[in-house]
Amino acid sequence: HGALRLRLTGDDDNLSLTIDPPDSIDNIKLKTMELDSLEDSLQSDLVRQAFSDLSNELEPYSPGGMIVALYLYDGEGCSRLALVVHHFAIDAVSWQILLDDFNKLILSPDTKLTSPGMSYRAWTERLNEEGVKGNRRKEEILWLDQFKDFQSLRPELTEGRVENKIGQGRNLLLKLSVERTNQLLESVSVYSASMNDLLLTALGFSVSNWNKKLHGQHLENLVIELEGHGRLPDAALERTVGWFTTVFPVRLNLE
Repeated sequence: HGALRLRLTGDDDNLSLTIDPPDSIDNIKLKTMELDSLEDSLQSDLVRQAFSDLSNELEPYSPGGMIVALYLYDGEGCSRLALVVHHFAIDAVSWQILLDDFNKLILSPDTKLTSPGMSYRAWTERLNEEGVKGNRRKEEILWLDQFKDFQSLRPELTEGRVENKIGQGRNLLLKLSVERTNQLLESVSVYSASMNDLLLTALGFSVSNWNKKLHGQHLENLVIELEGHGRLPDAALERTVGWFTTVFPVRLNLE
């Protein structure tokens, strides 16, 4: 997987990524940790701390520095591998690809893994070529239209005189009951819509109702930032490791 050989070059004002050749990367230095002399409670704490510390050992400017690993052994035949990969080189879909590879190699170490359909390098070169040729210009109208007649949330102080800034944000976790979850799943066929359509509609009306209650402002066109996996069907990326995540604006018409 070429993305695992990525290396940062340049400085903060001019960063770029290079994929080093396979023969230029040394084998991953596998640190080991023996846990057999520790009590179970201490083992758990030590493992959590060790795994957390691995992120600090990433060296994205060095060859092979996008990956760090730790081998854990408890002395009773149970072993674990802690693996940390820099987000520059991997996304959620890629982790599943790596786990599948690991499972195949564990069951049969001599297994020859299936090669990616399109390499990460080929994908980046294709994107650059499309940009140079202007192939994506036809999408410009679509993206600019997302901001047509959009309404901003009021930037002034919110309820309780708390500044409306990212640093003042809080997380709210709610869970649907089994009954509500079944209703949501059944709604896909009732409305002939995708699950994304239903969730985005609920989000739009929720934000609009909240804003009207708080500011007395009715939102008719709300623009949000949406994230996708980025693996488009016109490229064979089913087994390609890398960071393909896309971020794009979507206008929710709430009229």
